[in-house]
Amino acid sequence: AIILTDTEGDTAFSVMDEIRDGFEQIRQQCDYNSFSVTFSCGLAAFPQFNTSLALGSAADKAMYEAKRTGRNRVLIERH
Repeated sequence: AIILTDTEGDTAFSVMDEIRDGFEQIRQQCDYNSFSVTFSCGLAAFPQFNTSLALGSAADKAMYEAKRTGRNRVLIERH
Protein backbone atom coordinates (compact mmCIF):
# COMPACT_ATOMS: atom_id res chain seq x y z
CA ALA A 1 0.00 0.00 0.00
CA ILE A 2 1.12 3.51 -0.80
CA ILE A 3 -0.45 6.56 0.82
CA LEU A 4 -0.01 9.87 -0.99
CA THR A 5 -1.03 12.59 1.43
CA ASP A 6 -2.29 15.95 0.16
CA THR A 7 -2.67 14.46 -3.34
CA GLU A 8 -5.82 14.53 -5.48
CA GLY A 9 -6.92 11.26 -7.11
CA ASP A 10 -5.97 12.33 -10.63
CA THR A 11 -2.51 13.41 -9.49
CA ALA A 12 -2.04 10.11 -7.64
CA PHE A 13 -3.05 8.34 -10.85
CA SER A 14 -0.35 10.22 -12.80
CA VAL A 15 2.31 9.50 -10.16
CA MET A 16 1.52 5.79 -10.00
CA ASP A 17 1.25 5.45 -13.78
CA GLU A 18 4.68 7.05 -14.16
CA ILE A 19 6.12 4.61 -11.59
CA ARG A 20 4.40 1.70 -13.36
CA ASP A 21 5.81 2.76 -16.72
CA GLY A 22 9.34 3.20 -15.34
CA PHE A 23 9.21 -0.13 -13.50
CA GLU A 24 8.26 -1.90 -16.73
CA GLN A 25 11.39 -0.51 -18.41
CA ILE A 26 13.80 -2.06 -15.87
CA ARG A 27 15.49 -5.16 -17.26
CA GLN A 28 15.98 -7.83 -14.60
CA GLN A 29 18.96 -10.17 -14.97
CA CYS A 30 18.88 -13.89 -14.22
CA ASP A 31 21.81 -16.08 -15.25
CA TYR A 32 22.19 -15.37 -18.98
CA ASN A 33 18.63 -14.09 -19.52
CA SER A 34 16.86 -10.85 -18.86
CA PHE A 35 13.20 -10.10 -18.37
CA SER A 36 10.88 -7.28 -17.39
CA VAL A 37 8.13 -7.19 -14.79
CA THR A 38 4.89 -5.23 -14.78
CA PHE A 39 2.29 -4.43 -12.16
CA SER A 40 -1.30 -3.31 -11.88
CA CYS A 41 -2.38 -0.70 -9.37
CA GLY A 42 -5.74 0.24 -7.89
CA LEU A 43 -6.38 3.67 -6.38
CA ALA A 44 -9.03 5.22 -4.19
CA ALA A 45 -9.21 8.81 -2.95
CA PHE A 46 -10.33 10.57 0.22
CA PRO A 47 -12.90 12.03 0.92
CA GLN A 48 -14.93 10.00 -1.59
CA PHE A 49 -13.95 6.96 0.45
CA ASN A 50 -13.74 8.36 3.96
CA THR A 51 -12.48 5.50 6.13
CA SER A 52 -9.34 3.41 5.91
CA LEU A 53 -11.46 0.31 5.35
CA ALA A 54 -13.41 1.97 2.51
CA LEU A 55 -10.19 3.27 0.92
CA GLY A 56 -8.52 -0.13 1.07
CA SER A 57 -11.55 -1.96 -0.25
CA ALA A 58 -12.04 0.48 -3.14
CA ALA A 59 -8.35 0.39 -4.10
CA ASP A 60 -8.39 -3.41 -3.96
CA LYS A 61 -11.47 -3.50 -6.19
CA ALA A 62 -9.77 -1.20 -8.72
CA MET A 63 -6.60 -3.31 -8.69
CA TYR A 64 -8.48 -6.51 -9.46
CA GLU A 65 -10.40 -4.73 -12.21
CA ALA A 66 -7.07 -3.55 -13.70
CA LYS A 67 -5.80 -7.13 -13.69
CA ARG A 68 -9.05 -8.47 -15.13
CA THR A 69 -9.10 -5.94 -17.96
CA GLY A 70 -5.59 -6.34 -19.29
CA ARG A 71 -2.97 -5.98 -16.52
CA ASN A 72 -0.07 -3.53 -16.41
CA ARG A 73 -2.29 -0.54 -15.74
CA VAL A 74 -3.53 1.85 -13.09
CA LEU A 75 -7.24 2.28 -12.35
CA ILE A 76 -8.93 4.60 -9.89
CA GLU A 77 -12.18 3.59 -8.20
CA ARG A 78 -14.71 6.39 -8.52
CA HIS A 79 -17.94 4.79 -7.23
